[in-house]
Amino acid sequence: MMSAIYPGARIHDCNPLATVRAGWSAFRKMEFPALAVSYSEPLHFGRRGRHFRFGLKKNAHDLVALGKIGEDTTMLKQVTLLKRKPGLSRAEFIDYYERHHSKLAERFLWRATRYQRRYVQPCVNPITGDAAELDFDVVMEIWWASRADFDVTMAEIGGGEAHLLLWEDEEQLFNSHDHRTFTVEEYETDMEAVRAVNS
Repeated sequence: MMSAIYPGARIHDCNPLATVRAGWSAFRKMEFPALAVSYSEPLHFGRRGRHFRFGLKKNAHDLVALGKIGEDTTMLKQVTLLKRKPGLSRAEFIDYYERHHSKLAERFLWRATRYQRRYVQPCVNPITGDAAELDFDVVMEIWWASRADFDVTMAEIGGGEAHLLLWEDEEQLFNSHDHRTFTVEEYETDMEAVRAVNS
């Protein structure tokens, strides 16, 4: 998706690290007054600008107070699919992620209610009989108590110290910064009821 505000800047849903770098060349010469931010779609970080790149933590909270960032209190789950850097074994990838990268991320994810990594291992599909090679090595999941907590944290990660530290550490671990990130609605089957009917 391309930004209508900054021609040539690609908007990455839920991925402020990629958005800031991709759009920087398009908006680096533009000036914005404090809090002059458009926030029409909560998952798009297309208009953060130079102001948000510096002094971001204070103003992210100001945006919530002003109603610029959503105040929905519904529980939200965020999922990111991540691929390890070429040359890293699965064991090395897990070790670095758990010993270093996750600890770094925790510094900026303190509003989350849960932060979990699920390292995947391909298995045989019983329908096709094949084990397809996956294009990701870990499913990272974060639970948020509200949309506001999610929005503020994503804004903070999109600039300042958090952006710099996470971007540099991702260089050591992942094959790209352009991760597939999304939120989900979960539906769960009552397996007790299923067993009662089918057993």
